[in-house]
Amino acid sequence: MRWTLLAVLFAAVAATVSGQGLKMSVGLDAGFIPGVQERQTLADPSGIYLPAGTQFSEDYSYGAGRIGAFVDLTYAVLSAAYRTSVTPLTGSITAFGQTASGQAALSLSFLEARAMAKVPFRLPGLTALILAGAEYTACLSGSIGGMALDDQSKQDVSDTSLIGGFGLDFAAGEKWFLRSCVMGGYSLTSRRSAPYYDGFAYVSSSRWRIELDLDAGWLIIGRNAAERH
Repeated sequence: MRWTLLAVLFAAVAATVSGQGLKMSVGLDAGFIPGVQERQTLADPSGIYLPAGTQFSEDYSYGAGRIGAFVDLTYAVLSAAYRTSVTPLTGSITAFGQTASGQAALSLSFLEARAMAKVPFRLPGLTALILAGAEYTACLSGSIGGMALDDQSKQDVSDTSLIGGFGLDFAAGEKWFLRSCVMGGYSLTSRRSAPYYDGFAYVSSSRWRIELDLDAGWLIIGRNAAERH
């Protein structure tokens, strides 16, 4: 089910490119995610741990890096990458206006797939881009505080997300170009599975991030890098 949104995006990409003067580039894609942010808001409806009905929130964050490859078409970008955590996990619990926080060792690895529509705007010496689409990340392995994640926990941290942002392309030669992007992503699947909320009631959840990317691409079909759009 989580791949359905990407399948729709891939179909839209094919329809967009059909009938256009095809331009295609391939390249390497690297990025840094300063913080993946997650909030789970829960309640204790029966008063087992807290006064009955008390709501509280759990916040988690960590930094990550990614490296992969992309195919760039006239009005679309398709990519696949490997993503890994690069910082410890910071967590906090807030209740009754008070917050307690701490850190734990974290190891997470993901396989990431993206399909994005691209709107280019040619400017003197560069091309500005608007990017928007969908992403799926599948957790391959992970541990928190030295304890390995079970299969259900790996599904919980896997994501189907909406992503979007802005980029700039700079010609670096007849066929080569560099691309820098600022991206944002919001998870559509931040609610975790039932065992996570055992003893509590689910209220709401969210997961989001900001990402900084730097890509290097090579034009294989179409005009030179400065004119490829």
